[in-house]
Amino acid sequence: MKDIGERIRVLREALGYKNASLFAAFVGWSPQQLSNYENGQKRPEVTMAIRLCNRTGVDLDWIYRGRTAGLPMRVANLIQDYADRRPNSKTRA
Repeated sequence: MKDIGERIRVLREALGYKNASLFAAFVGWSPQQLSNYENGQKRPEVTMAIRLCNRTGVDLDWIYRGRTAGLPMRVANLIQDYADRRPNSKTRA
């Protein structure tokens, strides 16, 4: 579950949301849900993951499995640019 949380956190930061509460509101989650997901305490249910997909353009394959094939180019580039700036990041677009 930590990989899922890491991808969600990287996506949030790559999209420019330093404030987790603002991102949670944007996606339609509570701040506590986002915190639980990012920290790997819980895995987002499919309905919650679909909200993330609808708001950000990522797909379920990327959220749950880390597969980048279905990511929109803009989102993939944002994630890759963010990962490139973080030398210890495991997340790749």
